[in-house]
Amino acid sequence: MVLKACSRAGMLLLVVAILVGNTNAAGPSLRLDPLLLERALKPGETLNYTVNVENGDRFNSLPLVIAVADVEEDLYGIYRLRAPGSTSHSLAKWVRLETDKVVLPPGGYKEIGVTVSIPKGESGGKYGAVVVSMVPDEQAMEQGALGESLYVFQTASFLELVLTGTVGRREAYVSSFDVRRSAEFPSLQREVGDHALVYTAAVSNEGNIHIATRGSLTIKTRDGKTIGRYPLGGGRGTILPGSTVALQSVITKPLPPGDYTARAMVEYGGHRPLVANVDFAASTEEVSSKGSAQVGELSRFLIEPSQVELTMRAGAFKTLLLEITNRGHEIVDLQASILPLAFDIYGDMIPEEDRGEAVPWIEVSPKSFTLEPGEMRRVRLSARPPREANGGYYADVLFRSKDTDGEIEAGANFCIFVGDSPQRKGSLTMSDPELSSSGLQLDLEFTNEGSIHVEPSVELLLSQVFPQLEAEDGRVFAAHTEEIASLGVPAGANPVLPGGKRIFGFLIPNAFEPGEYELAVRVDFGGDEPAVVQTKFAVDEGRGSIE
Repeated sequence: MVLKACSRAGMLLLVVAILVGNTNAAGPSLRLDPLLLERALKPGETLNYTVNVENGDRFNSLPLVIAVADVEEDLYGIYRLRAPGSTSHSLAKWVRLETDKVVLPPGGYKEIGVTVSIPKGESGGKYGAVVVSMVPDEQAMEQGALGESLYVFQTASFLELVLTGTVGRREAYVSSFDVRRSAEFPSLQREVGDHALVYTAAVSNEGNIHIATRGSLTIKTRDGKTIGRYPLGGGRGTILPGSTVALQSVITKPLPPGDYTARAMVEYGGHRPLVANVDFAASTEEVSSKGSAQVGELSRFLIEPSQVELTMRAGAFKTLLLEITNRGHEIVDLQASILPLAFDIYGDMIPEEDRGEAVPWIEVSPKSFTLEPGEMRRVRLSARPPREANGGYYADVLFRSKDTDGEIEAGANFCIFVGDSPQRKGSLTMSDPELSSSGLQLDLEFTNEGSIHVEPSVELLLSQVFPQLEAEDGRVFAAHTEEIASLGVPAGANPVLPGGKRIFGFLIPNAFEPGEYELAVRVDFGGDEPAVVQTKFAVDEGRGSIE
């Protein structure tokens, strides 16, 4: 099959043209940097930065107005400007601009100072934009009143601010999932015709911080045979709090007539991906799907906590509780089951059919129940390991809600260690660094060699090595190193299980001068000693390769 993945999610609206009139009017040549700034800030701290504005017209001056706006996201992931203070995640009232008006001379350049001061007591994520608008001249406005028209141009520098040291609540749901012909999408119809299949999963962010989504689509026959796996979504994949964004994949080659199941899996930074299934029938002329075409009709239920851990002795019996809450507006019928817990090398949960057998002495009760809208119920997890049990055991406690609109899955990771002394041991390997036009690229592979799951965090340090030098006057400068880049990567959403591996990819975009460099990486995972690896490399005079 040929896949065309539409960039429907996470696109930034970087230039806004507000129509006031004449469609023949030429727009100004206005450049803005940065288009997007992502920062972390503690409440009570202040962020200072500059927005750079450049007039690309070398013959005409450009009068501009500078203002602050709120941002919201539409169904297709496009950022829309809104009045300051109109959204729940606004940062507008804490932003101060160095100036609100500027006139750029032909080919001129201006730095606009921006100060953001978030008071204590705030939490989650805050979002907004610095908007630069062209001031229309008075003569053009008067002509517009007589029936002629013009454009007022705006461009925006977006700010995504995460407040550290506070509760960043990631809560998201697949609110609809359906399969339709491309004939129902005029913008796609022109590109792929009438009969391509369009798979659309709408993801709603109900948390207080933006999420970065990465979706996949699996298509199976009704008897469980996999037809193919494809990307789902596209673009940047960011979803702001309170927004719902449609992730799409377009399959241009028709399916053979028959009954199928489509499965959407969306990673968003939580312990578990969002999972939705929908059954559909395909024929040579049409496709029919039970999935809802309207946002908000699929089940929404929250499981807390999303990961539970237990240490116990062989032969003992222990229980703990999960809380399941219906966050939707309809009654939810849930079925519970115990599956093996397993992740791939990237930390993503592997397909159910590839996981093997579940741990037989872990149980969930009750296995089926109903929740009214807003109702919460406690579900009991129990474990009774046999006498010969020893080490780490892991279960995926899965809950499924199935109705006429589709099937939603959610669950919790159940991590059990049986014994007295868990062993935390790991090793680290590094690929040879590669230098490209984008910067320095390398991969790290961490292996859990212990008896219990671990959550590795990575610290990377890049330094340039300067050899000993002797000046013409006889002075000697000792060899030394200078740090040029450092990067910390916190533990991921999912742990590395015993015997498991996790890969971390890095791109360091520094401009590398010819010379010798040293790269050191440390991985902390709770063991007696961290896993450390170091290497040296040299960049040749061509600055395009590593010796």
